[in-house]
Amino acid sequence: MKRIKGSKALIVLGLGLSMAALWVSCGDEILGVLDPDDPGGTDPGGTDPGDTDPGDTDPPTGGSVTVAMRDDFFSPRDVTVQPGVTITWQNEGSKNHTSTSDTNLWDSGSVGTGVSWSWTVPSATQLGTDFPYYCIFHGDPGGSGMAGAIHVGDASTDPGGDATVTVTTPGATFSPDFVEILPGETVAWMFSGSTHNVTFEDESPPGGDIPDSPPGTEVIRTFPAEGDYDYECTLHAGQTGRIRVRS
Repeated sequence: MKRIKGSKALIVLGLGLSMAALWVSCGDEILGVLDPDDPGGTDPGGTDPGDTDPGDTDPPTGGSVTVAMRDDFFSPRDVTVQPGVTITWQNEGSKNHTSTSDTNLWDSGSVGTGVSWSWTVPSATQLGTDFPYYCIFHGDPGGSGMAGAIHVGDASTDPGGDATVTVTTPGATFSPDFVEILPGETVAWMFSGSTHNVTFEDESPPGGDIPDSPPGTEVIRTFPAEGDYDYECTLHAGQTGRIRVRS
C-alpha cells in the first residue's frame, strides 16, 4: 500500500479532522440529546417550547348570552353584547317558536319545547349595529308581537346587561305577566286602554310602585337584586304579574 508523505499527509489529516468536527456539530444539532441541561435540546429548530403562538394573535372576543323563548315573548327582549358573543335561544314555553332575523341574516327554524338554538354575532360586526328579530309564529318584523333585538355595544359592555323587557296592558292584563331577567336589567311598563298602576306586594325595586298613570305612559324600573317581585294593578281585579330576577 502506497503511503502519503510530507505536505500531502498533513492536508489529508487536516481534512479528516475538519470532517470529524463537522459531524459532531451536526450530530449535536440533529440528535439534540448531547446536552441534557439545554432546555432547547429537544427542539431541533431551537424554538422556545412555550412559544405556541408565533403570530401573538389575541383570541376573538367571546362569551354567551341566553334568551328564553316563552309563550309568547322573548326574555330578555333586548340584549346588548360584544362582537363574537353567542346568543342561545332556549324554548321554555309550551309552543314552538323561532328566532328569525328581520333581515334574513339567520333563521332558527321551528324550535320545540326544551330545545335550544344558537347564533354567533360576527366578530367583525361594527359597534352600534342592531339585529332585530322575531318569532315567525307569534310576531312580525319591526318589533311587533314576539320580537326582540340584539344590540352590539362597546368592548366594556357586559353581555346581557342593561337589557330591557317591555310589559304592555292589553285588555286590563299585563303582557307578558311573567318575566325573568338578570340582575341590573330593566322592565318598562307601557300603559294602554285605560289608567293602570303597578303595585308591588312584598319586594320592590328602587323607585317602588308606579302610581295611577293614564294610557300612553311608559315607566321603567331597574332590578339590581335577585328575587321574585310580584305586583298587581289595584284598579283591575286579576291584573297581576311577576318579575323574577336570577343570575
